[in-house]
Amino acid sequence: MGLLSLILLAACACATPVGVTHVDTQSMYRAITANVLSADHPSSYSEQLLARLGLTKRFDEDPKVVLAALRGPGEGLSREYLFVLSELSFYHAVRSQKPEYFLAAAVYAYAFVLGRTEEAPVAAVDPRFRLAANLYNLGLAQALESREEEATVVIAPGSRPLPFGKMEISVDDKMFLWSGYRMVRFISLGEFKVRGFLNRYRQAGIGAPLAAELAPAGEGPEAEQARKRIPPRLKVPVTAVLQIEDVSAGIATGDLKARIQVYAADPARTAEIGGHRVPLELEPTAAPPTGSRAHPSGTPRSAAFSRPSSHSSPRGC
Repeated sequence: MGLLSLILLAACACATPVGVTHVDTQSMYRAITANVLSADHPSSYSEQLLARLGLTKRFDEDPKVVLAALRGPGEGLSREYLFVLSELSFYHAVRSQKPEYFLAAAVYAYAFVLGRTEEAPVAAVDPRFRLAANLYNLGLAQALESREEEATVVIAPGSRPLPFGKMEISVDDKMFLWSGYRMVRFISLGEFKVRGFLNRYRQAGIGAPLAAELAPAGEGPEAEQARKRIPPRLKVPVTAVLQIEDVSAGIATGDLKARIQVYAADPARTAEIGGHRVPLELEPTAAPPTGSRAHPSGTPRSAAFSRPSSHSSPRGC
């Protein structure tokens, strides 16, 4: 018995607290690419910064305090901090369901992708680039979501709160006009899944993909002729983009100004944002097909269109 104990003790002594284990490719890839949009925890980029600053436990206990500490005075934030602030704001927003944190996630992501800093631009091969774009798209849609009607996005001018200030939003009303109709209600497509189609067509880019419900607009023969070509219950795939004026200065002062622009998918596939020509996020397949039956509540849930039952697992692109 004594000999056995010695052998077991020697075996334990040979084990090291740090090491590597061979796993299959899929397991390894899932581990290194997991993030707030695909798992129940932030990405390794955010977790590493929290660990480096000794804030991991504090963030679990009081995320609002840690997010404020990471922002600090808001001046000269590096891209590393902008990305982490975006992801952790989204993480907290999902759990608290506070729209101001969804909006903050979009603001920080916008600054990471399109803001001007003294650092070199983010490389296209940097995994954070696409993830930040997704955080912007989903954060924007959920920040603007109606509190009364699930999945309905409210696009209207006014002031929106942020954890560190406020944002004044303007809207160009003319962008709601489309081929003799006016866009009157917007449904977020970021949390819907499609069934019944062979393929789901989409274009990865910037902006919140939406489906717009239509109402007749205008009088006269030209408007009537345009409406003859369009089925009255058609839902139009559009993309909403929040363009923020001098986002770096706005984060520092807490006083941001922005405008929302709505792009219909048929004429627009790119947009000029912050001096850059960027592709728009498009979800044409997810908009209900022409002639599909509307859900009794008004939410467009067709035979090929359904929504997951919970907010708790937002899906990225």
